Amino acid sequence: MADSLQWIESVLESSDGLVSVQDVLARWGAKRRGYKVVEEIEREAASLGYSFSPRLVDVPLDGQVKLVEIAAEDDVAEGDEPQLRMKVGWIPTAFCEVVSINSSATFAEAQSLMVAHDYSQLAVFDGQRGRKGAITWESIAQARLRSAEARLADAVDWNVPQIGPEDDLLPLIGRIIEAGFALVVSSDRLVQGIVTTADLSAQFELVAKPFLVIGEVERSLRLLIDSTFEASELESEKDQRDSSRTVGSASDMTLGEQKRLLERPANYERLDTWVPRSVFVDQMTNFVRVRNEVMHFSPDPQDDDDLQAILSFQRLVEEIQGR
Repeated sequence: MADSLQWIESVLESSDGLVSVQDVLARWGAKRRGYKVVEEIEREAASLGYSFSPRLVDVPLDGQVKLVEIAAEDDVAEGDEPQLRMKVGWIPTAFCEVVSINSSATFAEAQSLMVAHDYSQLAVFDGQRGRKGAITWESIAQARLRSAEARLADAVDWNVPQIGPEDDLLPLIGRIIEAGFALVVSSDRLVQGIVTTADLSAQFELVAKPFLVIGEVERSLRLLIDSTFEASELESEKDQRDSSRTVGSASDMTLGEQKRLLERPANYERLDTWVPRSVFVDQMTNFVRVRNEVMHFSPDPQDDDDLQAILSFQRLVEEIQGR
């Protein structure tokens, strides 16, 4: 605790409280913002009278937060768990330079930028805090069809979605898809970035892949257990504190209960596999750790080691099943 206070004081002294998320995680010996890590960091900071603004989960991994003093009544309540909802700021392009043009520019200037950057749309800003819109190849064509004297301003759509970096992303997906993109605007009306449908696809691929593979592994594990053990044997592995639950198949068991079942030497022998039990148990332990981290939803993509842990256990389960 004393070391944490010294670290906080050094940050306040050297950078007026500004610190990168990565530096915060490193101070607590972590690389990713899992729910347990975030809970530990925020609780310890609060116990010393400080919080992070924005919250650690509301900016990109390479973004910055500010240490601020908090009142006693704002301390993190015992038992609270950080709510890790996916934020707009998790998309890397939510914080980037946005190529734009003024509505007084010419069609030639706008089209040249769109060709050079391979854009299907181009942001139009009338001043940093002024009106914000966009043009597309379609809006340019329509404006010129309406009038041969059309100017660039006639092709601008001033109703493009504007979202904040701390907004929940999931409710906004429909708007982003319908428009093709959304501008990310700060509370003081400055444009901070842009989120396109392509950015959404890339982000969801990063997030979805571990979920999909984990689902496949868990299905294979349930099939393996159900084909090897009787329902009565599975019932005996149930957490005895959970008397209201009936276990009739592997799908009624928690992953921890499945692990306990297969860890027992006599049970593992019944799998009739050449894979050593020690190797299987080590791989399943790693899988359970990563699986729990993924299912509690971190804003940061899994690193290569964690993805490898999932895939390694998947290969072992498939080998045991004789695939």
